[in-house]
Amino acid sequence: MTTMDSIALSRQMLDGDKMIVNMGPSHPTTHGTLRIVLELEGETITKATPEMGYLHRGVEKLGESLSYQQFIPLTDRLNYCSAIMNNVGYATAVEKLLDIQIPKRAAQIRVLMSELSRVADHIVCVGVNAVDIGAFTAFLYLFKQRETAYDLFEMAAGQRLHTSFTRIGGLFRDIPEGFVPLCERFLVECAEAIDELERLLTKNPIWHDRTKGIGVISAEDAVNWGYTGPSLRAAGVPQDLRKAQPYLGYETYDFDIPVGTTGDVFDRYLSAWRRCARAYASSGRCWTAWSRDPSWWMTPRWPCHPRRRSTPGWRASSTTSSSSCTAWRCPWARSTAPPKPPTASWASTS
Repeated sequence: MTTMDSIALSRQMLDGDKMIVNMGPSHPTTHGTLRIVLELEGETITKATPEMGYLHRGVEKLGESLSYQQFIPLTDRLNYCSAIMNNVGYATAVEKLLDIQIPKRAAQIRVLMSELSRVADHIVCVGVNAVDIGAFTAFLYLFKQRETAYDLFEMAAGQRLHTSFTRIGGLFRDIPEGFVPLCERFLVECAEAIDELERLLTKNPIWHDRTKGIGVISAEDAVNWGYTGPSLRAAGVPQDLRKAQPYLGYETYDFDIPVGTTGDVFDRYLSAWRRCARAYASSGRCWTAWSRDPSWWMTPRWPCHPRRRSTPGWRASSTTSSSSCTAWRCPWARSTAPPKPPTASWASTS
């Protein structure tokens, strides 16, 4: 593998007709933080050496002086396209650490919002992939559905991108009443849009020429290199944490895992896009499960405010990383069920 030392060595070996140019590091909005060391001979690129890993937000260090609740806004910034999924992943990890059981309705809403977020994320992923390959139209086809998904996030959390929707023990708040008709419309329109985009790309001969046989990686190499998500499944590894290690009741949802065979760009596209379709289907199933469930959406009496010494359940601690991990004591994790909330008109059983 090429190292930066070998690049430095190659500089010494260059004659006067060649030149070294640094391309990047580029901003994350240009599809990845990447530096490329280019060797030029005139206007011809004779060698390009990529170097990854210029992005580190330092959230772990920031978290050393924050409570578990205060850390939630930092998880929004880990992926602007699907902030809610990062909210959910972090909150679920803390709840597992503290042995907190969240209400069923909170789990169902988390699944629904996560799958809607997954749809919006894959719309951007596939659309931008198409733009990079030369198919700009695909990026615009589903923009309406993506914006509708962000409208849903804004209605539920008050924010389109940086949602901070979860709390340790549940959610920021319940789903508002106006959320229901918009989500129902989204589930209908998104299915049609997904089919339309797949007709545009999947059997397109130009798309085949530019994706099939490109960037092939084997299943063994994908595992060794730490591939995850659609890229891992495109290489033929049927790994999905929702199946392998179910959480938030995913074991009750019926969905399959799209798996590729060649591990090339085309298989990665299919893996991501069919996962988008599965996420849409999971949203529909979750929708039918929770929309008539009037149970509570937050663990009873779980504090949502910053750490204060006067707050029951807290103990004083320093802000070091070791002590902040044990700063929570939740005497209510196994409390009796909270009082039944008022049932909205759209959640009635009639």
